[in-house]
Amino acid sequence: MANIGLWFGADLLRPQGSADAGSGRLPRVSDLQVAGPAEPVSTDSSASGQASGPPFNPVLASRDEVADDEPEPGADVSSGAQADQVPPLCLQVGWFDTPEQALAAREDQERIPATAEVVEISRPLPSFHWVLLPPAESRAAAYERFQEVRARGIDAYLVTEGPQENAISLGLFESRRAAENVLSQRQSQGLEAILASFPRNQIRYALFFEATAKGPENRDLAALERLESEFESVVKSRCEGVATPQKNP
Repeated sequence: MANIGLWFGADLLRPQGSADAGSGRLPRVSDLQVAGPAEPVSTDSSASGQASGPPFNPVLASRDEVADDEPEPGADVSSGAQADQVPPLCLQVGWFDTPEQALAAREDQERIPATAEVVEISRPLPSFHWVLLPPAESRAAAYERFQEVRARGIDAYLVTEGPQENAISLGLFESRRAAENVLSQRQSQGLEAILASFPRNQIRYALFFEATAKGPENRDLAALERLESEFESVVKSRCEGVATPQKNP
């Protein structure tokens, strides 16, 4: 009976499914593998004894991964925090003939902040049409030609600087048709007149300031947009990456 008990107990202690089970020898320690987590017990009454589905392998998040999901201290986690943020706009309101006029408008307009700065702007204007005699090689030669033209009773002026220095001006016109009529007349009088373009700029002043629209209805910005009906020019642009115009000292 003792031999039967030892044989029966040894059979229970033999690893199931081992390649060495049929050979009658115990496996070496190096051949043993650590068993994985126990499979969950099936609650299905129709199960045949083994749990269905893959083994249960829980994954635990590290402390660093948990910390990444936590909000930063003091951070605004409200759903509408980002939606209510409106990037600032820069406004340029003009035009004014003098800096004093710009300052007076800043004082009178409630929608223009007291921090608005007076800036000087050079505005390009349509070019004039210029009837003239081409520049001479020297000032002496230009002056001699100028005297000859004036002696014939023709209005003329000596150009003393600029790209057309030493030329003889015969007239400056806004209308191209008027300039062409004078050009034809002077050419018929034997003068080698030409038609050139006279570029011009106008120095004006404006108020430059930052305006922020607050709230979803943008009421402040809507009030500022009404300035368009009161001033000749209202230019709106993003403040980021926009160079501030030259300030008037």
